[in-house]
Amino acid sequence: MNLASLASSLASALLVGRGVLDLRRGRRRAGYRSFERALLVAIFVTQVFSFVESQFGAVFGLAIDLLLLLALRSLRAGEERGDAAAAAAPPPVAPPIATAVPSTR
Repeated sequence: MNLASLASSLASALLVGRGVLDLRRGRRRAGYRSFERALLVAIFVTQVFSFVESQFGAVFGLAIDLLLLLALRSLRAGEERGDAAAAAAPPPVAPPIATAVPSTR
């Protein structure tokens, strides 16, 4: 049981590491997706083993994981809304360049 719990925790940690690397490379969506996958592994695999060992203590870990998943999905939705709004907006138009005419006085 402990070996399976350790393996699932390691899988979550690797996915978190991948997400951090994606964020550092400027790929926010890929980073958020990796974080979401890490949380899903933690919820559906790691938490199962935690509940087998200690039901009462695992409830708090599950609650934290679920709150993090909700926050992450909210971030992803905001990112997608921002991308959609940017795609729908017309490109900015540069203002005309004012040229100074020398005075002949």
